[in-house]
Amino acid sequence: MLQDQFKLTLQPEEPLQDFAGDVDEGTVCDVKGLCREIQGHITETAGFKIAFKTILGNFAFQKLAMVKDMQERASDLAMHSVIAAIAGDGEAKTGMNTGQTDPDPKEFDSIPPENEFAVLNTDSSQQSAIASVLAARAE
Repeated sequence: MLQDQFKLTLQPEEPLQDFAGDVDEGTVCDVKGLCREIQGHITETAGFKIAFKTILGNFAFQKLAMVKDMQERASDLAMHSVIAAIAGDGEAKTGMNTGQTDPDPKEFDSIPPENEFAVLNTDSSQQSAIASVLAARAE
């Protein structure tokens, strides 16, 4: 947005220099400090500033089909290794990583468009996920 609307190029590393360090899970980020740092890099840019706002809303998620599916299949989800890994179960995380290899970038976008049957446009990582699911289903 800064580049498109304000013709300002900000290198991602610049505002993060003071915030870089040993960052791991559980590290608390000083978001306001980071925003002040970014604002300092763009003080000459007329019409742009970072403001802190709190927005409170009531969203009716119960009507979403996905929420309904999750409610109906809660017990199945609770027993799934992927859900357990996301929830922090160390054994499930280890199991998820067993046998996993990094994808070969040369393989990305190797499916010809006429053989893609996605309803919406997909990138190579999404195509890879779809192919993995289909391969597991075929076994």
